[in-house]
Amino acid sequence: MKKESLKEKVKSTGLKNTPLREEVLKIFTEARKALSSKDIIEKLGKKYDRVSIFRTISTFAENGVIHAIPTSSDYVVYSLCRDNCATAEHLDHHYHFFCRRCGNIFCLNDFEFYNIKLPRGYKAESVNILFEGVCKDCSQN
Repeated sequence: MKKESLKEKVKSTGLKNTPLREEVLKIFTEARKALSSKDIIEKLGKKYDRVSIFRTISTFAENGVIHAIPTSSDYVVYSLCRDNCATAEHLDHHYHFFCRRCGNIFCLNDFEFYNIKLPRGYKAESVNILFEGVCKDCSQN
């Protein structure tokens, strides 16, 4: 994604563009997998303090720029939301896949999302479905 597109993505949420926000967004756009906060900190090196990086990740998640993916290992990774994701409610409903071989988590955007009917009186506010197995890259090796 071009630098101007990155700036527009941040601006569209009502957030100010800062060098840190632009760099974090660039890291997400170049990643082919979901990223942990540790991944982002490592990619940025010592250029920014950890608190600012965590605050940026949290702000992006709260404003529909990225979404959190809880894993079966009790940690969270993040991935870019699609353009139609809103601030108050993430509209980026899709499944995720965890590869046991390489440890990466991928968004399955081209996989049909089924609306599941809950019993009367229940109202889902979020859905987290994580498939586990071997990804296509690891399957070929």
